[in-house]
Amino acid sequence: MALVCSCPLGQFQASDNFLLCRYAELTVMAEEAAGELRAGGLVINGKPSAWWTIYCDATKELRALALRLWLGPQSRASKAPKTMPVRTMSVYEMMALEEDYAKD
Repeated sequence: MALVCSCPLGQFQASDNFLLCRYAELTVMAEEAAGELRAGGLVINGKPSAWWTIYCDATKELRALALRLWLGPQSRASKAPKTMPVRTMSVYEMMALEEDYAKD
């Protein structure tokens, strides 16, 4: 939600919903793997933790999706129109969107 609300109006289309959902899922996976790595360490019994592989795979896919969704600085600088206003949302507007999403 914060990602979409922080981008210029018109950056995302309805067809981007699938990619945005995958981006959110991969973010959760990467965060969970990072937490497990912090708790258990990178090396377990002399071998790399399985969480390291999960973390690397999730962040690799996040990087690829960020490019497709024009989220990186390189994408914004060369392709995003400079005249698109950034819409700031109040906390109440974000809460209303979250409530609407929870109902679906």
